[in-house]
Amino acid sequence: MLHRAPMFEALAEHSRAGGRAFHVPGHKQRASFSHEEAAVYYDSIAALDVTELPDTDDLHHPIGSLLEAQQLAADCYGTDETRFLVGGSTAGNLAMILGQCEPGDLVIVQRNVHKSVIHGLMLAGARAVLLSPEIDPISGLGLLPHPERLDRALEQYPEARGVILTNPNYYGMTGDLAPLVRLVHERSIPVMVDEAHGPISASIRDFQALR
Repeated sequence: MLHRAPMFEALAEHSRAGGRAFHVPGHKQRASFSHEEAAVYYDSIAALDVTELPDTDDLHHPIGSLLEAQQLAADCYGTDETRFLVGGSTAGNLAMILGQCEPGDLVIVQRNVHKSVIHGLMLAGARAVLLSPEIDPISGLGLLPHPERLDRALEQYPEARGVILTNPNYYGMTGDLAPLVRLVHERSIPVMVDEAHGPISASIRDFQALR
């Protein structure tokens, strides 16, 4: 297995070169704190905080370390392509909706989605059919919709251009996506999934394993 961290390696190499910064960010790769212990921590982080430079690649047109990192990520996730984004998962939600939906398109949407999904539908001018989620009996929190509910919606709205789901939910609780995805793909419709809180879910599992 290939163990590489192309982005970190490029940033570390740039830092070791010891150049002088005449570009953003304004801290110029150094911390300035009267608190000595804080300065020790932030100095090591600030040294790697640079902008798009010839040797650090450009997220808008990756040709070097960023391109390699995205290719490695795609291989890890088993996807055709992986693209890194900034500005939180909101940017990803907006991009996937605007990339799929045209004005007037109908989309089947899990009701307990993040507001960025609603904003994306508004920007796209799409119409939404909202599906109620299953409710976890212990916490009272919404999970994924039941497969039968999704199946009925797909039968009722055959013109749907996509289905939007959230897994895990915004409390890190996961559900089984596989039967839902199969139902949608049987009709040759794309599934869009907001997985922003996957790291939270992993952290919860790790914590439970330690208890």
